[in-house]
Parts: sequence; C-alpha cells; structure tokens
Amino acid sequence: MLVFVAYPISAALGGHIWMIALAGAVASLAIAWRHRVASARKLLRHVSFDTLVFLWGVFLVVAALRHVGVVDRLASLYASAPSGSARELGIVGVMAALGSAAVDNHPMSILNMMALGAHGGSRPLLAALVGGDIGPRLLPIGSLAGLLWMSLLRRDGVEVRIGTFVRLGTLVLLPTLALSLALLWLSPG
Repeated sequence: MLVFVAYPISAALGGHIWMIALAGAVASLAIAWRHRVASARKLLRHVSFDTLVFLWGVFLVVAALRHVGVVDRLASLYASAPSGSARELGIVGVMAALGSAAVDNHPMSILNMMALGAHGGSRPLLAALVGGDIGPRLLPIGSLAGLLWMSLLRRDGVEVRIGTFVRLGTLVLLPTLALSLALLWLSPG
C-alpha cells in the first residue's frame, strides 16, 4: 500500500519512480524472507523474464525515438492545433493510432505522454489513449496481443493474411476512431 501511495507523491515532487519500485521490491523480498513465505530463489522463479525483456525493448525503442527527435516533432504537431479543439483531438488520436500500428501501442503511448507533457490537458491524453488502443487493429505488429492472436491461429492451421488483417482493421479503425474522438470532443469537461 505504501508503494501505491508513494508513486503519485514522488511524481508530484519530481522524484524518480524507479526508486519507489526498487524500494517496494526490496521491501517485498525482505517481508517474504522475514516471514519465511518463500526463498529468494523460489520467488525468482516466478519472475517473468520474457516480460522484462519485452519492457526493456519498449523503453529502448522509446529512448531511440526520443533521441532522434520524434517526441519534439509530435509535440510541435500537437501544438499546431488550437488547444481543446476537435482538430487537436483528431491529430492526437490519428497520430496515436498510426504510431501504435507501426511501432506497437506501448512505446507509442509513452511517446505521446512525453510529447503532450503536463500541459496537454486531459482530453488530448484521452485522445492519445483512444488512438493507441484502436490503432493496433490496423497492423498485427501494433500490439503484443495481435501477434499472439495470429500465432495461436497459425498453430491451429488458420492463416490470416496481412492484407486481410489490414483491410478488416481499416474497416473497424476508421469509424471507431472517428466516433470515439467525436464523443470525446462532445463530452463535457
């Protein structure tokens, strides 16, 4: 509970979130050791190293894209539209959708959060989340779930061609994204 409360406090004070996560992990290990819940070796067997490698890859992609100026370009593109306008929500939502389809929704969501920053307001952040959630339906590489889904289908002898995935994804993405962003723009607040 203490770690859960410490995250927003640390973020508000400009602290490093990783320090809170590390302290929480060390405290959890100490509690498990103290109460003889499990040995460190047994606990280590429950760590999903493939997930950790995946997350490391996400942050590597984000760091590389930030280094080459993608965050700055997104920020200037988002700032080109009047704040709170339908145009701003459209630009943010469409870029989030296209970016998520191309580089996966996890790194794109981080890039969008960096580009929008604290001054973005809640609606552009929500538009980025909407686009980031819908965009991966455009290409299977847009989300880990899409890749896993295609892999499971292939194992069962069902072949989904990329062209079919893109055609159906486009048919679903365009009206869903347009309607979602319109409802977001029309919502109070």
